[in-house]
Amino acid sequence: MDSVLDDVARVLASPISRREAFGRISKLLMAAAFAGVVGAPKPAQAAKCTPPTFACGPGSNQICCPQHACCNRKGDNTRCCLNGQCICDDGRCANSTGGVCPSGCTVCSA
Repeated sequence: MDSVLDDVARVLASPISRREAFGRISKLLMAAAFAGVVGAPKPAQAAKCTPPTFACGPGSNQICCPQHACCNRKGDNTRCCLNGQCICDDGRCANSTGGVCPSGCTVCSA
């Protein structure tokens, strides 16, 4: 909030019209109010899953997967592949064709 007051003081001290100063101050106060409502981003936390879901992925990249799904992790990419889908080495989920997966993928059999 101190920086907002400093900005308001700078606007008032600058050689501009009252109308322009009022406009700038209004924008500053609206930005400060918006920042107070939205707030700073919170650090990511691990998912807290409730049964029948289960945790998938490491730390802040953790998500909750539904029952009968497979956890697919590749680096920072975490996905839940559904039973019957293909779990691919590149971190994606692909559809199987007649139980056959594309190259580099295996069928999820959760």
